[in-house]
Amino acid sequence: ELGDLSPPLICTGGWPNAAVLTLLDGVRRAGGTIRHHGDHDAAGAAIFDYLAARVGALPWPLEERAEPSAADTPGVDAPDGFVPEELVLDQLLGDLARAGPA
Repeated sequence: ELGDLSPPLICTGGWPNAAVLTLLDGVRRAGGTIRHHGDHDAAGAAIFDYLAARVGALPWPLEERAEPSAADTPGVDAPDGFVPEELVLDQLLGDLARAGPA
């Protein structure tokens, strides 16, 4: 939608490996800001904490927002109460569009 004017978006899965860390280190050295969004569970929080310490990652979305819960998300059967990030994709894409060009 934003085409060439859109900010870069890097998508990874699970714990960041050496390739991911090398890429993020390069972004940081080049003056880029790294924002992270992950699952709202213990593993997701641990990954964020690691990336915050390792590459200075900041939370994304930018505004404070309550963590989504299964009780608040129609059609989600999550026994542990946590909602995977894939289920809030529309919200994340809206945040990216509002951020505008890099």
